[in-house]
Amino acid sequence: MAEERILYELHPKQEQAMWLLGLVGDEENPRPVEELFFGGAAGGGKSQIMRAAAAYVALELYPGGRSALFRRRRTELFATHLDKIRQEIPESLAVWKGEPEYEFRWVTGHVTQFCFCDHEDDIFGYGSYEWDAAFFDE
Repeated sequence: MAEERILYELHPKQEQAMWLLGLVGDEENPRPVEELFFGGAAGGGKSQIMRAAAAYVALELYPGGRSALFRRRRTELFATHLDKIRQEIPESLAVWKGEPEYEFRWVTGHVTQFCFCDHEDDIFGYGSYEWDAAFFDE
């Protein structure tokens, strides 16, 4: 990315998660994990780290790629992620495409889809999608 910009102020546990994923400190962590489970009490920053990682993937790792962020219910997806990320990410970096797409189109050409599965069988609707990264919140 041409201009350096801090989108998210992360606390130490979130920074450690980004390091474990290999999103920061690439020289220090030559073998990042492929899956990371981040737990804790409500308000601990789990959802924020997902949005931060999704932004990093879109802006730095996979220009022109695709990613997805999942939440179980549509109402939770909006309350936990969409309402917040639309305030956190400036329009100069990504354009929001609302219903039915539910996606951010980043300046790098990356597309981040925001997905939900209100019913267990809804997951089958995503069977043919291809993503460079996927984030699952709860």
